[in-house]
Amino acid sequence: MAYPGHSADDLQEDEDEAKAWIEAVTQLQKPDDETFEAWLRSGVVLCTLLNALKPGSIKKISTSQMPFKQMEQISLFLRGIRTLGVQEFEVFDTNDLYRGKDMRKVVQCIHSIGTAVKKSGWSGPQLGVKIASPNKRDFSEQQLLEARSATSKLTVGSAGFTERSEVLKEGITFGNDQSGSGAALNSRQTMGSAASTERLEVIDRGITMGSNAATRDLE
Repeated sequence: MAYPGHSADDLQEDEDEAKAWIEAVTQLQKPDDETFEAWLRSGVVLCTLLNALKPGSIKKISTSQMPFKQMEQISLFLRGIRTLGVQEFEVFDTNDLYRGKDMRKVVQCIHSIGTAVKKSGWSGPQLGVKIASPNKRDFSEQQLLEARSATSKLTVGSAGFTERSEVLKEGITFGNDQSGSGAALNSRQTMGSAASTERLEVIDRGITMGSNAATRDLE
């Protein structure tokens, strides 16, 4: 089983890193004849890990072999890692581990725990995504002066470009003004519309008069 886009070898490498980190933090060693899944299933190792990262998280770790006690401990561990900053979508389900349904998510979650505690300032053994450190740079007064000078030149260039844009805009506006100054055309169009209106009125009157005339004939 592997992460999407990852091979089985990649998953095994991630699992080995998670195991080594847990061993380094808890000082517990995984037996050679036991799988990683079986080593974590009782919840003892996980609760020990949580207490090492955040002391007092689990007040009493049970070594009972009863399934419900072991599942309860896994649930306590999952509740505790949320307080470390692990996001909800990174948390596996109890049955992913206890029933062996999805060890991929279990391994991924352990790596997420390593990343979360690293962000919060954990100084112990490290695991998870590397956190970028700030790259502070000090500049000399001469470098700062040169930077200011470069900024001024850029500003001048921008101003020149703006002036060109204004000239082009004025030219376009002038052309529009010329076109817009054809008041005679607008007047003719207006007159044409008025003339059309007058014609319609004449025709309308003609029809009315015709109707009136027809009425008189009937009389």
